[in-house]
Amino acid sequence: MSNKENLYGRWISGDLSPEEIQALKASGEWEELQSIIDVADNFTLPTYNKAKGFEQLKRSRNASQAKTAEPKTEAKVRSINYTRILGIAASILFLIGAFIFLRSSETMIATPNGETKAHVLADRSTVLLNAGSSIEYEKFRTIKLTGEAVFDVEKGAPFSVITKNGTVEVLGTSFNVRAWGDNLYVECYSGKVKVNSGGNETILTKGQAVNVVNGRMQERQEFGHTQALWTSDVSMFHAEDLNSVLQELERQYNIKVTAPVFSRSFSGSFGHQSILNAVEQICKPMGLTYKISDDKKSVTITE
Repeated sequence: MSNKENLYGRWISGDLSPEEIQALKASGEWEELQSIIDVADNFTLPTYNKAKGFEQLKRSRNASQAKTAEPKTEAKVRSINYTRILGIAASILFLIGAFIFLRSSETMIATPNGETKAHVLADRSTVLLNAGSSIEYEKFRTIKLTGEAVFDVEKGAPFSVITKNGTVEVLGTSFNVRAWGDNLYVECYSGKVKVNSGGNETILTKGQAVNVVNGRMQERQEFGHTQALWTSDVSMFHAEDLNSVLQELERQYNIKVTAPVFSRSFSGSFGHQSILNAVEQICKPMGLTYKISDDKKSVTITE
């Protein structure tokens, strides 16, 4: 494989350094690569007939053998330099083939409880997954999200984040999406995002958020932080189901929480550094009692 094909392959897998990306942009090849993305998105292969293909292969082989048996005649040769043409064709075929291979099955990235994970898409958009969350995609600008993640999207074709509670659409921006249970919460840190849920939609700009609870879109909210609070080890909630808050406690600390099914909502936060402080931050405002096991692997909560 040539150095250029190796570079393109690493671009597809998201392994290029910032310096290499800048070099591609300076040479004008970055725009060509982006155009190949669009070609690959709309490229389909016809169904392959194995029996017909085998027959064609046999006919081709027989014809080749017959030609070899014929007396050789001297032919006029025209000297043509195909190096550049073949190089371009090889690069395009390599990229299209790589895209078809990559998109023949879904890519899934999952984060265990108690951990976070960063993932770079082929267009250099980034995804930071919160604990217990996952994404799936075939086309890397259409993402299926379960849980919570921060997205920093490169400008280009439309980018969509699909959850069971609604869809978030952007062009180039950074935002956070939390989609657990029947709740969808979206914060926008730059650019604009459109949130669709249950036939309702709203446009968020920098410093705005929206909460969707049980299919009902609430009024837009204003916030002052410049990044998702969970990336600074704080989980924040806005009138969310208390049971979902306890499930988030389980994910962040990788513990087991035993509690009755509550019919109350919770507004507040808890930190990720101390299980004792986190449980108190949830239970005290709600008038709940709790017991943490000696090994700090389980919590029992009662009313």
